[in-house]
Amino acid sequence: MLLFWLDRADSLSRVAGLQRSVSEYIRTNFHITASGMLNPALLHHVLSVTSVDRLIFSTDYPFQQPTQDEIDSFLGHFASDEDRKKFSSATRQRFTASR
Repeated sequence: MLLFWLDRADSLSRVAGLQRSVSEYIRTNFHITASGMLNPALLHHVLSVTSVDRLIFSTDYPFQQPTQDEIDSFLGHFASDEDRKKFSSATRQRFTASR
């Protein structure tokens, strides 16, 4: 939900005297998962806040169990095959390799 409240959080970061805005902290320190919510509108919003390098595919099993068709349809909303690969596996591999 914080991604949708970044404007508010950024104004609070000024009041709190943070060195950087909350948006900047989100863009550099957070990885974001889909949590099974394969909604193209949410994807486009997240990509307006951060880059595909910070996104990780996930489901919220057993609550969300998308079908292969739903996953394929969602992946079709990425700009390129490279972005689809980053989202579906490359980001997770990079993240786990750095730990």
